[in-house]
Amino acid sequence: MSLLAPVRSAGVLRTATRTPCIPPLGVRAWSSQTPRPSFTRPRTVPRGAGMLARPFTATTVAASLFGFLSNPREILGTTETGSILREASPAAPTKQPYTLVFLSSDPMHVKRSQWQSWIMYFREAGYDCIDMNVSLPEKLPEGVTREEQLAREVAGQVRLASLQRQPVLFLRESEDQIVPPYLGQGGLFGRRGPMSGLVLLHPSSAEPAEKADWPNNTPILVVPRSQSEAEAWSSVEASARNAKVMTDEWNEKEGLIKEVERWLRNSGL
Repeated sequence: MSLLAPVRSAGVLRTATRTPCIPPLGVRAWSSQTPRPSFTRPRTVPRGAGMLARPFTATTVAASLFGFLSNPREILGTTETGSILREASPAAPTKQPYTLVFLSSDPMHVKRSQWQSWIMYFREAGYDCIDMNVSLPEKLPEGVTREEQLAREVAGQVRLASLQRQPVLFLRESEDQIVPPYLGQGGLFGRRGPMSGLVLLHPSSAEPAEKADWPNNTPILVVPRSQSEAEAWSSVEASARNAKVMTDEWNEKEGLIKEVERWLRNSGL
């Protein structure tokens, strides 16, 4: 009998099978400058061999460190351009359908580190989070402002993520200036940046938002620092149709993040 013949046991035909290679769980990163994300696939290991049997690629090391470090900028840096997907925690009670995008930007002086406590909280609540950092090219296209180019960079990275649903966008401080170009002009031939909801944390001024072409029924949450700043948003709250203004009474502590989470759930996000 040939050594290559299949082995029969108890009437069951057993043949050799291939176990597909599965990429390690963890952080996935991409940039608007790269056409598609790429992953390093480890070689197949026997069941139960454990983590130590996998090759130590950069992705594997990053995934391990992200699970234990409270400050990811130690391995990311704060000026790296691109997007980092932080998947929802496996311990979360339920997986939420919407992805949250937390924007940092070098030209607007917003760092990745300013969003890390938010990202960790929402991952535990079951949300996938994208830690996105954008910067400007050395030379802007002719006739394009800084805010317009930043809006293009954000929209490009969101589309590159190929999400099943448009995400909820989190902006802070002077990043509110990119809202008008990101929303575009709407209408039949207009082109808006992908967005199912918007959170503006400590916006610099209500003036840029007053010029925005707010879409119908898109949930918008504005969180000014004080009640006096909140009063300046009354006209925007009326024109945006589905907007809410909530003063930050918690000084960006966990109480505020919980209120934002409650707003997301009540808005169906």
